[in-house]
Amino acid sequence: MERRKSLRTRFPQPISLWSTEPQEPVGSLACDLSEGGVRINLPDFVAVGTEYTLQLPLFQDRSVECPGRVVWVQKLPHMDRYQAGIRFKEEYSAGNTRQQIRKFVDQKR
Repeated sequence: MERRKSLRTRFPQPISLWSTEPQEPVGSLACDLSEGGVRINLPDFVAVGTEYTLQLPLFQDRSVECPGRVVWVQKLPHMDRYQAGIRFKEEYSAGNTRQQIRKFVDQKR
């Protein structure tokens, strides 16, 4: 059963994530992107509910930052890596971040 509420597009881009706890950013590779969230690859396990600020390079000349929360995690078969789904939090609607992501996804479809 499909639970997605937004159109999704491939987004194999390096991104940065910052935890809500002060620390260095974590680098990751995104897999796909929608207006509602992003699927990423991670080298280490993260718990569901972990909150991040994500920096997404949408266009060559700019990137956007938005807050998100891990909603699912799974270990990749035959690897010591994980995939996680991060849902964007409602606060990211402020400004035009949501519109920029929607525009990017629409252009890629």
